[in-house]
Amino acid sequence: HEGGPLDEKTRAFIKLAISGSSGLESAFRAHLRKARKLGITKEEAEHLCLLFLPTKGFPNTMKALYIIENEYK
Repeated sequence: HEGGPLDEKTRAFIKLAISGSSGLESAFRAHLRKARKLGITKEEAEHLCLLFLPTKGFPNTMKALYIIENEYK
């Protein structure tokens, strides 16, 4: 996890992308909570989810955006 050149925030984005685009709701929520503690904003998380759209489709994108909306209340 920490053995490579990626910083903690970049690793958090990658974990969000993997869990969110795979539809792993519990993992996405957990990684989102950790990402928030690292300073990842709601807008950054939403942008990441919009990047799912061409590859993973509308349903996965909307599911992830819904989770973000609830987690950032």
